[in-house]
Amino acid sequence: PVAPVLPLTQALHDPQLAGRILDPQGRAATPFPFADLPLGRAPRLGEHTREVLAGLGAGGPQDLDPA
Repeated sequence: PVAPVLPLTQALHDPQLAGRILDPQGRAATPFPFADLPLGRAPRLGEHTREVLAGLGAGGPQDLDPA
C-alpha cells in the first residue's frame, strides 16, 4: 500500500482525514483508544524493577542486589 505525503494544507481537506474527525471541535481522533486505560502517575525510576525481574525468572536477592 502506498499513499501520497500531502502538505498540511492539503491533508486537512483530505476525505480520509475527515472520516477520522470524532471531536466536536474538529480535531482528528488518535489512532489508539486511551479512554479505557486507568489514569495515574508515572512509575518512579526502578519502582517496578523487582516485579519485572521476577516475571522474567530472576527474583532472588542474588539476582537483584549487586555483589
